[in-house]
Amino acid sequence: MPKNAVKPETTNSNPVTELPEPYSEKTSLGGPIPKIGSHGVMPCRLQLSPKILEQAAMKPRDQVQVISEAGQITIRKIGEPRQGYSIPQSKPRPELDEFLLDMKKRSNPPEWEDEEEPDPLNEDQVSREEL
Repeated sequence: MPKNAVKPETTNSNPVTELPEPYSEKTSLGGPIPKIGSHGVMPCRLQLSPKILEQAAMKPRDQVQVISEAGQITIRKIGEPRQGYSIPQSKPRPELDEFLLDMKKRSNPPEWEDEEEPDPLNEDQVSREEL
C-alpha cells in the first residue's frame, strides 16, 4: 500500500456537513436616537436584510446576544423569537358607532345632495368673463 493511501478503517463514516458559504454585505448604522439625559455616544438602530437573516438562520424578533469588541460587533442567536406585542381587542361601543354615523350625516346633509349644478355659460357670458 502506498504511503499516501488512506486505510479503510481510518476513514470517517460520518461525513462533515458543509457549512454554507459566509454571506457579507455592507450597510451603515442608523441615525442617532436622541435620549434625554444621556451622555456620550447616542444609541442607534441597525437594519438587517432578509438575505443576512436567512444565511444566519435567524428571524425577526429572535433573542440575540450582542458582543462588542474594538471595531466589530458580533450578533449571536441565543433563543427563539419572543412573543410580539398583543393589542387587546376592544369591546364594541355602540355609542361610538352612533356618533360616527351622526358626524357623517352632518358633514353631508341631504339638502346639499338636491342642489343642481348651475347651467353652463353661453358664448355671450363667456366672452364677458374674458374681459
